[in-house]
Amino acid sequence: MKSLLFLATILSAHTVLAADWGQQLADAFKSRVVALDRDMITFRYETKDRKDLHTVDDVVGRITGWGDRFLDESVVTSDMMGPGNYVSIDPVATRSYGNNVPKLYVLTLKKGIRLLTLESGHNEGELKLLKAIHNDLHCMIKEGDVDKLIEERAMDFSTLRRSSTIACRAIAIKVTQKLKIDGIIYGYSASNGLKECRERSAAINVISSAAIDYDKTLYYSDDAAIEGSKYGGYVRKLYEEAKKDFSMEISQSSNYEMPRSLTKKSLPSDGDYLRWKKTYVYTCGSKWASEEKKPLITTAINESARKYYRDEELESLLLEFKKAFTAKAQGKDFFSLMSFPKIIKLHFMATGLPQDDETFKKWRLAKDGYYANPTYRADLKKMYKTKKLMDEVGYDVAVEAEKYLQSLPKNQIDSPDIYPRLWIHFGLSSTYAWMLLNEYNGYQGKALVISRDPKKSFAENLAISKSLYKKAVKECIKIYSDPKLTYEDTQKTDCPSR
Repeated sequence: MKSLLFLATILSAHTVLAADWGQQLADAFKSRVVALDRDMITFRYETKDRKDLHTVDDVVGRITGWGDRFLDESVVTSDMMGPGNYVSIDPVATRSYGNNVPKLYVLTLKKGIRLLTLESGHNEGELKLLKAIHNDLHCMIKEGDVDKLIEERAMDFSTLRRSSTIACRAIAIKVTQKLKIDGIIYGYSASNGLKECRERSAAINVISSAAIDYDKTLYYSDDAAIEGSKYGGYVRKLYEEAKKDFSMEISQSSNYEMPRSLTKKSLPSDGDYLRWKKTYVYTCGSKWASEEKKPLITTAINESARKYYRDEELESLLLEFKKAFTAKAQGKDFFSLMSFPKIIKLHFMATGLPQDDETFKKWRLAKDGYYANPTYRADLKKMYKTKKLMDEVGYDVAVEAEKYLQSLPKNQIDSPDIYPRLWIHFGLSSTYAWMLLNEYNGYQGKALVISRDPKKSFAENLAISKSLYKKAVKECIKIYSDPKLTYEDTQKTDCPSR
């Protein structure tokens, strides 16, 4: 009996401590809570066949309760922000979740619901508090069948809710309850190809079923269109406009075909569409309650990439490459620009390493496997002559990077090498820092820095780099456009997909 009383005392004390941590974190997050200043259209894709959906009530019955799982302590998930109803702010960003048979749910979030804005990450004080909570409660996370302590560099609000430790999950739940939160905004890719819209990337985990206006629910599959509002034509037009965002079209591996039932909707006039978009679409309205000042690091890097590395001819070639590959593969493989050895070798050329096949294979193996294998990690550091890798710089690097940029004169911020200079400042080698820029540019379809001849100017090196990149892409286009070659034949050429 004494042992039971002792255990009960410990659990009671632990509950009090958890409640205290929850209050402290809620207080720290108060300024991050905003209310929607209007109804807002959001989008969610599924692949599961839903032949049983015939009416709006059927669709509502399907989605009701998804968000409320966040408040259930027994539910553990590896989803980015814990359990909930995940929605995107445009109809293209999460199209890949629909695979080849998309089921699109268009959900309207109600004006006045409360959102926790975490899209820009945590500040220094929040990180300190979050680390204290994780360490005090020994927050674990499940990796396969094993529970492991959450690494300090990964600690944030989301890892509390995703933790396999119930006390840690309870803290996250307590915070949302104290702040009366209906959803969590977090950083995620989004189309910025919509005219009149601000550049902004975010998604939302809706954690309250009461946040959704069910009467306005829309559902589209290849076979069915179920509508609680008359927004179908507007959604179609939004989809077609968002699809024109080049960086998303080239970086995502899935196709961009919308559900067939949506293609049959009549398009509204341009004027009506613009008014609808400004009223209901997250980034297009005249004002937005949760608009945060963009970090300098975001604007500086985006502007540098747009100004120095964007190339319209290269973009056209890359889209032509994707089209030719997709037609040839016919669903046997997805187009992923950074998986083609021919493209990866362009990155390899800039490393300064010996340009032989054996070194290339060793470098690629180390680059792709350093997270899981300490030997590869050591190999990569040796190859790049760096003491640190990107993930070893520190989780709070964004805070320090912002301070560093604020200390620089404007002409130094507006420079083509601002991204690698940031990483060099935090202890990475020059070559490794330029490789990180290439990865950033590669996924967005911007020019790679292939030539790094110290005897040439940056402009000369970039011109050479663009020429080499375009030449490689043209060669791949020729291979995948050849009607005499099967997809299997193309994989035996100089431009295989893996």
